[in-house]
Amino acid sequence: MITEWKIQSRGQACEACGAAFADQQPYHTLLFDEKAAFRRSDVCPACWQKQYSQGAQDRKGFISHWQGLFEAPAPAA
Repeated sequence: MITEWKIQSRGQACEACGAAFADQQPYHTLLFDEKAAFRRSDVCPACWQKQYSQGAQDRKGFISHWQGLFEAPAPAA
């Protein structure tokens, strides 16, 4: 049986501090199971270090963590 996970798209800004991600900026994603749905949290490296790097796996509902590079959308033609 295949389970389909519905996870929102990558954010355009850090969920913790609100700073917009710049093109090619590294970011961290945390995934949480909140029973009714999965919640994705994208954060900048500074907020990751301050708030999440220690103990993220101990938070209620934690499922996974990964890193990526933000790719800015192409400008509208």
